[in-house]
Amino acid sequence: MTTSPTSSAEIPVQMPTRHAKDNNDTKCTHKATISTAKSQVVKDTRLERIDEEINAISAEILGYLQHKMAEAQRSKVPPPMSPPAILAKEMRLAQLREERETFAEERRVSAAVAAFHEEHPRQTEGCPLCTEPIHINEWSHFAYMPCCHQITCHGCLQQCAREEGKSCPFCKREESVSLADEERLATMITEADSGNKFAQLLLFQCTQGIPEFEEKRPQWLLDSAEQGYGRALFRLGMAHTDGEVAGIETCPTKARNCLRRSAELGDVDGQYNYNYALIQEGDVRASKEMLTVAAASGSQEQGCVLAQHALGVHYLCTEQDKLGSRARAKYWFELAAEHGYRKSSLYVALILADSAGKRYELHGCPCYAGDASMTRSIKLAREAIEACKEAGDELSVKESNIMQDLETRAGSFCAFCYASDKKLMSCGRCKTSHYCSKECQISHRKIGHKLVCKK
Repeated sequence: MTTSPTSSAEIPVQMPTRHAKDNNDTKCTHKATISTAKSQVVKDTRLERIDEEINAISAEILGYLQHKMAEAQRSKVPPPMSPPAILAKEMRLAQLREERETFAEERRVSAAVAAFHEEHPRQTEGCPLCTEPIHINEWSHFAYMPCCHQITCHGCLQQCAREEGKSCPFCKREESVSLADEERLATMITEADSGNKFAQLLLFQCTQGIPEFEEKRPQWLLDSAEQGYGRALFRLGMAHTDGEVAGIETCPTKARNCLRRSAELGDVDGQYNYNYALIQEGDVRASKEMLTVAAASGSQEQGCVLAQHALGVHYLCTEQDKLGSRARAKYWFELAAEHGYRKSSLYVALILADSAGKRYELHGCPCYAGDASMTRSIKLAREAIEACKEAGDELSVKESNIMQDLETRAGSFCAFCYASDKKLMSCGRCKTSHYCSKECQISHRKIGHKLVCKK
């Protein structure tokens, strides 16, 4: 089983989720239902308008292409390049199709998440302070306070820090608990020995590398997992996978079972890693559904953004022949990039260039001028590669070749007149567009290149 980059020693840190000030659950639920219904009506109306515009533009473009091909057959010469007005309509058509695929993917995601939670209901406890429900097996939804051995939602935790300057909303401590405090550590060990699953997992994570606790760490993890704590089951599954925890054997079967239970309980990292087991078993459909649930969680856990990127790869590679798969891949890559996964931007750049290439090949243009897709693609890829280098991220051979591929394409034709049989010079500022003459460069800047051209 392949392991993920998720660290086994990380400490849960998560931005706050919704923090209720009104405890009237019935009223909140009713308002949420009405809001959801209105949102769905708006989306359905928008989809109808998108379909109408797609049909109108498609008919117009098809009529033009048929006329162009008929004229070419009569004159026995190659068909001319489509005029700018038709190219602009083709670009608009691509935007509408992408928007429609985005709506369709969001609807699929909503259905998949609803089906998952219907089959595997979330386990919740009320926050002791605001009574807001806490999903106790999704560790990023709450914070465990080791000083008071209680859990609280992140909303109450941040409100206490913001309004009172305290780190704990229960005992009003000004500083976070340090395990260097022997008295506090002894209290935590007592709490863990009494069966507190949160204390058990926290001790397992925070005592890594401390010799005097090496014998106790495996038992704390096992005890926490036996109580059905999703995060502990994920840690135990990874321990059975990589064998890096002394006292816990490497066993693929046990690893799979732990990750499956963790995923079903709602741990996002567990869901992402269980996806690998499903792929190895050849269950691509179940793998896609599991990735969907993890990617849609909106969590800041690493598994969420990795699942978003993996879904993009799935649409780009596994379902590449299906209509709209590239638009859906772009949707997930952009989402992962927004959440800080730098490699996803490389794939967005590749999809932009490929999509532009297909549009222009249809209309007799061998390259990507007019809408500046190539310039945006190269700049996006450059920024992504620089960010990966600065962060020390390793790129695969395929990812490393994306930049070279894009630059080769851009340097093959004049960005304005599409000439490919002349010596080309690159733009001195952005180095992404190439021209056969000074006149072509000036003309290209006038039609929009200057808006995207930067050093």
